[in-house]
Amino acid sequence: MFKKHIGITPYEYYINYKIRKLREKLLDTNLTIAQAFAECSISYNGHFIKVFKKKVGVTPSAYRKILCK
Repeated sequence: MFKKHIGITPYEYYINYKIRKLREKLLDTNLTIAQAFAECSISYNGHFIKVFKKKVGVTPSAYRKILCK
């Protein structure tokens, strides 16, 4: 039902939400990458870094470097 109305699974929706919040933290704060993950209630591990890279195209640290130039 959820996928029919939203177009993605609940898990994909959740991941997209977490990525959006993490992107905001990486851009708008001086938190370390690990602190930004913690603020978003995301485990700082290789799995979510891979998910972030797959969705955004770069790792969280590269994302911050590119956009904060």
